[in-house]
Amino acid sequence: MRNTLLFLAVLLSSLVVAQSNLSSADELYRDFSRAYAELQPEQIAKLYTVDAHIINLYDNQPTSAVTGQKAIRAFYEHYFQSVTQNQQQLRLSFKMAKRHQDEFNTITDYGCFLLEIVQKDTVVGTLYGRFCTRLRYENNRWLLQTDAATTATKSEYELSSGAVITYP
Repeated sequence: MRNTLLFLAVLLSSLVVAQSNLSSADELYRDFSRAYAELQPEQIAKLYTVDAHIINLYDNQPTSAVTGQKAIRAFYEHYFQSVTQNQQQLRLSFKMAKRHQDEFNTITDYGCFLLEIVQKDTVVGTLYGRFCTRLRYENNRWLLQTDAATTATKSEYELSSGAVITYP
């Protein structure tokens, strides 16, 4: 009986911790947007697990995948270099359409994103997309384990529901 009560106490405390940490999952997306705005590949890489995967399925581009935190950092270094060379800035926001907590330490998120390319305070490019991410709770924080993205239209983005998560 005592072991049963102890088990239930541990289970309930785990549920409370997991629920309270759902809001910190949103913070992961804010940190991601911040790293985009500041063009910081090292900060983005730290938001992924060591064994993470990025899967890009954009229209008119070959499917690509990047595996591992080091490769993800290199991927963003290359991307941010081109943005810097063109004297541009990036503004990234997410619309969280659905969140499913699969287990105590994993979340699957679905939604849309908006990426604005800014040059001299003017938006010179816009990319709309859909994403599906799998987050894993490690070392008291949520990290991206799988990050898959594809193209969306402006109307798909505008019609999607959900809270918008952005960095100012």
